[in-house]
Amino acid sequence: MGLFNFVRTAVLGEDVDAIQAESNRLDAEIRAANERERSRPGGRIYDRTERERGEEAAIDAYNIVLMHEDEQEQQSADLEGQVGDAFREGLDEGARNIRQIIGAPFTLAPAFLKVIPWQLWLLGAALLFFWLGGGPWLLNLARGRLARR
Repeated sequence: MGLFNFVRTAVLGEDVDAIQAESNRLDAEIRAANERERSRPGGRIYDRTERERGEEAAIDAYNIVLMHEDEQEQQSADLEGQVGDAFREGLDEGARNIRQIIGAPFTLAPAFLKVIPWQLWLLGAALLFFWLGGGPWLLNLARGRLARR
């Protein structure tokens, strides 16, 4: 019994193993009923299909029923595994959504930066330089070089 099954049994009062056993029992009953009704000569549905559309159509219909039964059994074979897979898929989807929300600024910022022409970036950098006090520093740098000559 897995942790999820234990929690589900404790909280909801449902036992996944019991549900799986019931599903298997019902699948076996359906298969037996289909064998009785659709089986080769002697089955009521097989005989009617053979009368109305011929033997080949009856055999094809019977094979289709068997194929659907096999698909159904495969789908309901591992209920606990399906529940676990669905839980993991939901968890992965939630994590992916969170990553997209967190990563949105990092994908939008480069696009925003590319919209502004490089000349405006250069002008903005020069204005920022002077606004942060780069003017006097540049003036002192120029005076020092001129004084050395």
